[in-house]
Amino acid sequence: MNSRHIPVLRKAAVVAISSVLLAACGGDSSSSNKKEEAPAGSSGFTNGQSASVVIGQPDFTSSDSNQDGDPGLQTLDGGYGGAVMYQGNLYVPDLYNNRILVFTQGIPEVNNEAATFVIGQTSDSENSSGLGAGKLNEPTGLLIHGDKLVVADWKNNRVLIWNQAPTAANADADLVLGQPTMNHNDSACSAAGMNSPTGLAVFDGKLLVSDTSNDRILVWNTWPTTNGQAADAVLGQDDFVTCTENRGAGGATVTGRGFNAPVFIWSDGTHLAVPDLWNKRVLLWNQWPGTGTEMVAADVVLGQEDFVSNGGGVSATTLKGPESVMFDGDRLFVSDSGNNRVLVWNSWPTTNAQAADIVLGQPDFESDFWPETGPATFNYPGQATSINGMLLVPDWSNNRTLIFK
Repeated sequence: MNSRHIPVLRKAAVVAISSVLLAACGGDSSSSNKKEEAPAGSSGFTNGQSASVVIGQPDFTSSDSNQDGDPGLQTLDGGYGGAVMYQGNLYVPDLYNNRILVFTQGIPEVNNEAATFVIGQTSDSENSSGLGAGKLNEPTGLLIHGDKLVVADWKNNRVLIWNQAPTAANADADLVLGQPTMNHNDSACSAAGMNSPTGLAVFDGKLLVSDTSNDRILVWNTWPTTNGQAADAVLGQDDFVTCTENRGAGGATVTGRGFNAPVFIWSDGTHLAVPDLWNKRVLLWNQWPGTGTEMVAADVVLGQEDFVSNGGGVSATTLKGPESVMFDGDRLFVSDSGNNRVLVWNSWPTTNAQAADIVLGQPDFESDFWPETGPATFNYPGQATSINGMLLVPDWSNNRTLIFK
């Protein structure tokens, strides 16, 4: 088994997660490009609601990695990356097994349902990491764009693109970004380099990659066609050679134009949403923000009263480690992972620090503990996605994905 990595990507994450534990003892989008239906004025969910189905475990109370055995088509080792759908196939990242599970039958309807095949391994019982066009090293964010499958290959510091989303095993990627060839994985701060990419989205034809440990989002104005193709623009930094938090100002200077670990991206081609992990907030733009020195501040911030604050908390208006955000056309979902919960807004927020309407994973807005494993609890939820009216939440330390209906 490979060494374990905390999916929030920075060494400071260990301190943050430990503190939680001690306290307790465009139309494409980054994960789904479908607009889902929900009752008018309602999220369709209730506080503390139980999940209906679990992927990766035989029941709702089990949590062992690979079900305390070898990898298989029914197991997960680390639930973090968000699932996507393509032509009825469900693709689920399996972080520490260094693979993607593919369910050709669609979204599972019963607990412990087996996937059909895997991407990233030559068999369903292997889990080694590696380089090349057919291997992965802790895959996180997924994107479907047209017929293409795009994968943020986190520990290889690259993004892989399949021009045709695989519908059978042993399909190699066609293109790599962030590296000059398929056989490199060095991190870099440049227009062509990356450092721990985790999120993907498309905004009006532009490919966006959250280059998380470089505290920026890379932008390709047209779809890349060559290995190692340099990005055209950058969000969150003035240039391609600055790669520190908050536009190079460090952790003490927070604005509405910079990031401190932008771990995910969502867009519908008009709006843009970015969870800014260590600033403990989610930034929302109602239009394209511009790039480089021309980038404008976000229109709305969630989790903070203003754009210069970054304190965390547990309430309906505060966040402590947001790992993902997505809007399904009616509801906004935020994985507030440091609080072991998912927050739901019944509409697109319009004011700073707007209160969430619903909480999943906790009985109320004031709780943040890690309770016993069950159908209504999380142990660090990852990149939640909404598909066909259902919410799929990777539950990292419980080695599973929960499906809420």
